[in-house]
Amino acid sequence: MKKKYWLGYSAVALLLVLLMFRFYGIFTFSTGELFSFAFCIYGISLVYVAFGKNKKTDLFVGTVTFMSGVFLFVINKFEFFNLHALLIPAFLFVIASGSFMLFLDNQSDKKLLLVSLLFFLSAFIFTIILGRFQFFSFFYNLVYLIRRYWIILTILLLIVFFIKRED
Repeated sequence: MKKKYWLGYSAVALLLVLLMFRFYGIFTFSTGELFSFAFCIYGISLVYVAFGKNKKTDLFVGTVTFMSGVFLFVINKFEFFNLHALLIPAFLFVIASGSFMLFLDNQSDKKLLLVSLLFFLSAFIFTIILGRFQFFSFFYNLVYLIRRYWIILTILLLIVFFIKRED
């Protein structure tokens, strides 16, 4: 079976396990958070399959899907005074991440690095112009998320471990 399909089936299985956890009250999360998990899992699966194999479209789509899942998770988990001010920087950051992954896959193409840096810089400038960013608050919330969702991270690491063993 192709690794790409195996990863997709693993993602579906993980989502079913998460739904079961939700049903039995082990974890409580919204439907939006579940979709964000699905995007993250499918995106990281595509990146894993495409990286280093000259599959630029899959790599870019996988990175964008993963980062979109992270964005969905953040907007579902935290309250924002002005969510619309977050959309443009998030979009630019997602595109920058996809471009940067393409550069990491083919480091001889320096144009991709330049494109990704321009998108990262644009996202940062829009963040400064449209809103405010506090590093302490960011890291505090990051630690909170890791402590709350450690089991999901562990399951993802186990999936990657079993995939590596199959190679």
